[in-house]
Amino acid sequence: MLATFCQTYGRYLECEEAIQREGMTVESHGSLRVHPLAKHAKELAGELRRIASEYGFTPASRKRVTEARADQPDELDDFLKEVI
Repeated sequence: MLATFCQTYGRYLECEEAIQREGMTVESHGSLRVHPLAKHAKELAGELRRIASEYGFTPASRKRVTEARADQPDELDDFLKEVI
């Protein structure tokens, strides 16, 4: 999932760089329109937020992940208690 997040972030940056280079609007059929990559960048930002929230990449979601783990026995902790 980290690879998906990184790929999505890379695509988001590419969109933003193109918009910075080319401008927020483009001319199409004699009128100005919002750059087509602006919509794509917005979709990618939403996907990044979803992934970040789902996998504990934000402080709020990290708390939920930590609380869920606290209820489950941790085999590594048990092993280390026996060894140490």
